[in-house]
Amino acid sequence: MGHDPADHVFLDPLAAAPPARAGDHPAALRLGTFDGATVVVMRFAAGQRLDAHRAPHAITVQALTGELDFRVGDESGRLTPGRLVYVRAGVHHAVHAPVESVMLLTLHTGDEAGFRHSGPDRD
Repeated sequence: MGHDPADHVFLDPLAAAPPARAGDHPAALRLGTFDGATVVVMRFAAGQRLDAHRAPHAITVQALTGELDFRVGDESGRLTPGRLVYVRAGVHHAVHAPVESVMLLTLHTGDEAGFRHSGPDRD
């Protein structure tokens, strides 16, 4: 018996990450929206940042390359490849990249609409 193509998707966030852009903020690309989650990849040039803000949904943030200084309220932590942080919805947080870095952001939306592909790669 076959499978439904909407049951899964393989993504390569490092290959899909947009090139860094000039300015203070990173380049971003939404890779897709899945059941309950939206996945975004961001590339930071050294020194770029995301100023303090709140997300409407819980998030996980993972460093894929480089280093990211992640601040939640008054607490800071360094994300290196493979390390991630979870932040509840509505909590102030900020990100700074001291070196060129790629970050994977997952917004845990709770939506049940199925997968909608947004990125360049789909296996």
